[in-house]
Amino acid sequence: MESLKHFLINFLNKIRSYYLHTLAFLSILLMIVLIYWRDLEILVNEALNTEALTHIFLVPFLIGFLLYRKKDIFKASLEIGKIQEKPRPNITNDLTGLSLCITAFLLYWYGSQTFYPLEYHMLSLPIFISGVTLILFGLKALKIILSSILFILFLIPVPSEYTSALGGRLADFNAQTSYLLLKFFKIPAALSLYYGAPTIILSAPDSRELLFTVDLPCSGIYTFLAFTIFAALLALIIPISKIKKILIFTLGFLIFEALNIIRLTAIILVAFFLSEEASMLIFHTTAGLILTFIGMLITLFTSEKVLKIKFTSKNSEEQFCPKCENKKSLSRLESFCEYCGRFLNPIRRPSQRFWIKLGILLPVCIILSLSVNAPVYAITKESIEVTSTWEEAINIFPQISNYTLKFLYRDVNYERIAKQDASLIYAYFPRNLTKPVVYVLIGVANSISNLHNWEVCWNQGIYNCLKILQ
Repeated sequence: MESLKHFLINFLNKIRSYYLHTLAFLSILLMIVLIYWRDLEILVNEALNTEALTHIFLVPFLIGFLLYRKKDIFKASLEIGKIQEKPRPNITNDLTGLSLCITAFLLYWYGSQTFYPLEYHMLSLPIFISGVTLILFGLKALKIILSSILFILFLIPVPSEYTSALGGRLADFNAQTSYLLLKFFKIPAALSLYYGAPTIILSAPDSRELLFTVDLPCSGIYTFLAFTIFAALLALIIPISKIKKILIFTLGFLIFEALNIIRLTAIILVAFFLSEEASMLIFHTTAGLILTFIGMLITLFTSEKVLKIKFTSKNSEEQFCPKCENKKSLSRLESFCEYCGRFLNPIRRPSQRFWIKLGILLPVCIILSLSVNAPVYAITKESIEVTSTWEEAINIFPQISNYTLKFLYRDVNYERIAKQDASLIYAYFPRNLTKPVVYVLIGVANSISNLHNWEVCWNQGIYNCLKILQ
């Protein structure tokens, strides 16, 4: 009880000492959330429903880890800045930070007018945070946490055409290598590379043919994205040469690729010797997550043994400093010792100038964000009110003069392929035959990745025109 009481007393004392700093941090965080809450909500929904974006959940924790490592240096830079503070404010930092905030707002506004609003909005986020940091804390503080701010770029979804292209090549290589391993173990299997994704055809002991299609999720591309974030973290926290950083990334990629081939081969072996249900429902479901952690551990161990890179260091004994141990220096209320760098007392409270800047930034940013149109995609809280069946639900569209809106058909085949709840095609037919027909496509799904991008919509619109003309 005494230890718990002592802990609570120390905790309350820390809160009392740092309550203004906590309020300042929460105010900055609130400003960011109020501007980007729609995009963050969509991003979380995508990560929950799309396997390609599950690595996004790692990013906030890694950013927090990087900021925690820089906390003492950040506090020291603020204290040094206050000691060296001139009577006049640094107008250069304020103007540069304001320019970055305006640039972020223009990028945010432009992205809202495109078919890729989420990507543009998340690209503007690190620019906006950099501008706010420069205005409130100065250039030295921004340089210290810039690497953590740039880590936000990993929140931007990778375009599907790039993941599909790289994933397709990885799938072909993994399938062929796994097939060679199966033939080495004398497992009756065949490989098909002619139609669609590569498929390994396994002849089961009960004379059945089991098909194992190595599609995008099985290619290892999603694991590769998670490893890229992990490698970037290592490059930031380990003080080694650039050549060794490149070697770590290359070594890690080869390790993850080898593990993915072993995983694919093991799934087929489990199906051959046990059952298809055991391989797909148990081993296939958990292997991806286990593979990521095993790959990271092997990468760390191999880099330490082969490349002689030390990831951990022994804690050296804290040296005695007569100046900061002296009670007289403590009475001066110095924040840190100028000789050994040890923090002696809580850092000073935010200045009046800081609160004035924050008080101006907060309402201005909120007003500017409200002036921007909502993104093209939004998560609905309630169902759309339809007075008839979906096929005849023309009441949800605007009425255009001299045009007649009609339902064309429901693309059931595309719904099955893209895993959509509905794919409906409508058209505005002009009364004046010299004007073009305007086609409208509705896609209903639980994530953006299952919807058309604008290029697919354009191509499908052309296909619809040809289909109607026929």
